[in-house]
Amino acid sequence: MGHDVLWLNLIQFYYISDNRSKKEWINSWINKVKKFQPDIIFTFNNQISEEIIKVTNCPIILFEADLSEFFANTDLIKKYKDRYYAATFFEQGKKQYISLGFRDDRIIPLHPATSVKRENKPKIHNISFIGSSFWVDNEYVKKQFLPFERHSFYQMFRKFWESNDYDYEKLVNRYLGKNKLSVFDHYLIFDSRSYTLQSVLDLGLKLYGVYWDKSVSQQLLPLVCAFDKTPMYSLRHNQDVYNSSKVNLSISHPQCRGYAHPWRIYDIMASGGALVSSFSEALSDRTKGYVDIPMYHSPYDVRDLCKKLLKDTPFRQEVISASNEFIEKFGRWIDNFKTIQEYTGVKIAEPSNGEGSASIEYDYKS
Repeated sequence: MGHDVLWLNLIQFYYISDNRSKKEWINSWINKVKKFQPDIIFTFNNQISEEIIKVTNCPIILFEADLSEFFANTDLIKKYKDRYYAATFFEQGKKQYISLGFRDDRIIPLHPATSVKRENKPKIHNISFIGSSFWVDNEYVKKQFLPFERHSFYQMFRKFWESNDYDYEKLVNRYLGKNKLSVFDHYLIFDSRSYTLQSVLDLGLKLYGVYWDKSVSQQLLPLVCAFDKTPMYSLRHNQDVYNSSKVNLSISHPQCRGYAHPWRIYDIMASGGALVSSFSEALSDRTKGYVDIPMYHSPYDVRDLCKKLLKDTPFRQEVISASNEFIEKFGRWIDNFKTIQEYTGVKIAEPSNGEGSASIEYDYKS
């Protein structure tokens, strides 16, 4: 909309071990925030420090990039409750915000949105996926899970893939009994990302993201060979990949539990590639009557869907066209800007003649 935007990535804040260096770094970006004097702040998963809140006096909009278990600094929400609003893309998201202390009139209902545009590019990839591997240290896996009876684990996986049931706690209790596994352990156990990608390897997979060369190199060499280390993080990067692929996969994090879905679902639907998605009740409800998105429950169903879309060009084009039409009607950001403006009074939906965007850089290297 032409507004000035200052963005700050706090990754270095969490990785600097030396307190003096951390303080110097904090002071450097706090001064930039003070000089910028924002009219509104958006924080994802509440990745914001109290230093930023203290030097500003504008509304703070908390966006859910994950479930509340992944939120940072939640004590700040109640401490500065008169500054905070919560934005959610899902009806069930209201529950977690209320549990964090938000009043109903401070919860802003939005819809997923995208800025991706369809472009007629040569289809150089059969199937593409952009995303991290959710890499976890192998020693942690050995310590947490190997003490369990392995046959029980295997039976639990079979039941999970056959039942279309996303109640992880029920499955764990049934097959593993009483245990000390955390909700994060459940997410690790029921992550089917690698299995899903393995099932379509021979169909022609282009894999982008991070950690794939670290997390699966010893177990599955072909998957590593399908991995392209080229960074894909910008709107243009994503748009180019999705438009140059016949099929684009979306593999939900286990926290979606068969209900929610990743933001990049709408990115894919806006492109010239067909979406194949993990099952999402919310996505099915939203798109009902407009487009029948090909969805799968198990990592083995996805193979049949991809084969059908690759072989049946008219069907693939039908999915793409219907998805594009849905996005133009219900998936653009301007609607959300207007809603946020109504709640906060900050005129972000009004065009501005700002100077553009600026970033506070960091030099952390993984």
